[in-house]
Amino acid sequence: MSDITSSIDSKYLYSGDSAKTNTNSDLDKDAFLNLLVTQLQYQDPLNPTDDKQFIAQMAQFSSLEQMQNLNSNSSKMLAYSLMNKVVQAEVSDEATGDTETVTGTVDGITTEEGKTYLHVDGKDVSVDDITTITDISQAQILQEMETINTSITALKEEVIKLKASEGSIATETIE
Repeated sequence: MSDITSSIDSKYLYSGDSAKTNTNSDLDKDAFLNLLVTQLQYQDPLNPTDDKQFIAQMAQFSSLEQMQNLNSNSSKMLAYSLMNKVVQAEVSDEATGDTETVTGTVDGITTEEGKTYLHVDGKDVSVDDITTITDISQAQILQEMETINTSITALKEEVIKLKASEGSIATETIE
């Protein structure tokens, strides 16, 4: 058996009672290409694979690659659409197994090894871990700012009243 088939067997095929799989149990485009190359390597020269079958397999490989690229791009587009939005995520610590809830505004995006992460509340959170998305509209922000301004104005008036009452008390004691 060649190195390619050994590699495929060790990652994806059953051996005895237990299945050996890599961390991603789906066949990826590299495994698909390895299967195709192995098939070509061990085909019978007197009875080669039908050209229609070969073309169909190449088309499947191309489709698989395009679907993976589309999936990667849609994950990035989702991440970009979450900028400046409030998200909540359930993040698991692989070492301890504990789950932590992270809530905050998305203020950055990073991509590592094909995986997209959001920068939330000082932590990098995978897009896959997001459980809640809240859109803070401009109208909500303006409404909150108006409430704050009203509170500040009321506080200023209270301070003026306090100062005035302190001044009248002071003048009464002097007289």
